[in-house]
Amino acid sequence: MASIECLFCQSDFEVALDLKQHIREMHHSHISRVHDLSKEESLSRVKPVQPCPPVSLTDIIPPADTDALTVEVLDLVEELRQPQDKVMAWKRKLEQLNVCLGSEGLQGHLEPFGSCCNGFSTVSSDLDLCFSLPVTQAFTISESRKKGYLERRGPDGLQEELQMRLLDLITKALLTSGFTLEDLHSKFGARTPILCVESSDFIMDIVTRNQVGIENSRLLRTYSDFDPRVSQLGIAIKYWAKRRGLSNAVRRVLCSYAFILLVIRFLQEELVVPNLQQDYHDLPRRMCASHDCSFEDNLELYKEMRGQNHSSVGDLLVRFFRFYSLFDWRRQAVSIAMLHESKPAEWRGLIAISDPFEAKRNLGDTVSFENEETIVNEFRRAYRLLCEGMCFREVCNDS
Repeated sequence: MASIECLFCQSDFEVALDLKQHIREMHHSHISRVHDLSKEESLSRVKPVQPCPPVSLTDIIPPADTDALTVEVLDLVEELRQPQDKVMAWKRKLEQLNVCLGSEGLQGHLEPFGSCCNGFSTVSSDLDLCFSLPVTQAFTISESRKKGYLERRGPDGLQEELQMRLLDLITKALLTSGFTLEDLHSKFGARTPILCVESSDFIMDIVTRNQVGIENSRLLRTYSDFDPRVSQLGIAIKYWAKRRGLSNAVRRVLCSYAFILLVIRFLQEELVVPNLQQDYHDLPRRMCASHDCSFEDNLELYKEMRGQNHSSVGDLLVRFFRFYSLFDWRRQAVSIAMLHESKPAEWRGLIAISDPFEAKRNLGDTVSFENEETIVNEFRRAYRLLCEGMCFREVCNDS
């Protein structure tokens, strides 16, 4: 009988079951000790969604003076922003983790993405990390061994095995860096497997593949760098969405990333920011995992656009809620790559938000039927209350 070789250490086995047991014990020894966070446990950690009744928009008069609202929002944003000492602390910890991973002979490193580096970070933001290379490039494995493994397990089997091996080494690096098993848990039922870290100092989500997410973060960072009102309005809307229970995909509402896209799309309409993807015409295109991630990052090209819109943050906040209160949700999709995009026929939900790079991905897919009307009604509620003179913190109140 022909022997079966282990992909990682070249040990030989005559029975496939023995090989699997060997891999679990020798190469997945750390990740196998991490508690798996169930969907029920995830649900218990987030605020439930409270239905919002329909809100009438008749007889609403927008406020003539938003100066006080602007001061309130700017003070709130300053209070919410991630302090610099915390930013430096996670950068030092990330450097330590990458040193540990490098000692294992891995190609590539952990790279931040999401709110921690896209300009919309707050004191409650998690640190999202992604391995910088596809898992098939992370390990030094001969092509003949890869070919043999592909013949036995197929492409999906190879991807899964390498991904689990990489997660195991990341877990080992976390333990070496001072975290404990009590700090770690995993979410293997997510869109991509997630290793979660919850210590007294850090909350991190680590994935092995999300290179498009890294490019997304660069795109959002470029928008936030264009005008300070982008991040100011974005952080204010993230706060509102979280307080009102609208920002957690586990509860079948939207993720915070979707709300940032809503902000950017609105600011494009207001001519505060350009369309960085529509304006990119250079070759070659920037491709990532078969997705076109090209966008114009030379902001000097838009010098003439800066300052065209002089609206205050308070004024933009009111108009943001008006824009989405009157938005044609049944026919239109929200897209920062293609303005005034009609909703694709296959996107049957009320809320459709296109991912900038993954054209077929609708971020509104996470929203349940009963929560769709709630989210739209929340836009209308906020608009009406602000027009009636209520302060923004009271609008965001979750009671």
